[in-house]
Amino acid sequence: KKGGTYVVAGGTGTVGQILCQYLMDHYQANVVVVSRGQAVTQFARPSRGAPYFIKADMTNSHYVKEVIFKANCRFGRVNGFFFLASDHFEKSFKKCTEEDLYKALRSKVNGTTAVLQTLADSSLDFLCFFSSAQVAFPAGQRSLYALSCGLQNQIVHQTAKSIHFPVKVINWGFWTHLNDEKDAVLEQIGITPIT
Repeated sequence: KKGGTYVVAGGTGTVGQILCQYLMDHYQANVVVVSRGQAVTQFARPSRGAPYFIKADMTNSHYVKEVIFKANCRFGRVNGFFFLASDHFEKSFKKCTEEDLYKALRSKVNGTTAVLQTLADSSLDFLCFFSSAQVAFPAGQRSLYALSCGLQNQIVHQTAKSIHFPVKVINWGFWTHLNDEKDAVLEQIGITPIT
């Protein structure tokens, strides 16, 4: 929506920055970036302005409410919410510890649950979760990540039935890495990464 306001949780990663830039450039959107880490001070290309940054942990319902409150106060009504938060683990399920499992599930499972429960009765136009096609392919070294994405998808599909606005999951393919070696491995098995 032109001039709309969008929250992008997990918006400081590569995909998040691309989405934020697109919303600002093509829709003149007000973008609120939420991350547990540091703010991104400069996006790849200049746009109509920088996104508004909020440091918060989306696995906690209190912070989800706070983010929506701050975004509403600054820009008016929030139109859409994108959830990209993730902890990528390059570890197989067989080799993980209990702590690894908790960390891998934290963002995707706890975050998804907190966002859905907190925003279910809101006036959003939509809620969109970014997940991965990794759930449909042999996961190997990324089986913890695949597990967290699969659980996220199930939580969203079960909960979305009782929410009055559209709630969707996008299972993205594999994004290009800054590491040419990983891209080469994907291409060897017939997968061309998204750039």
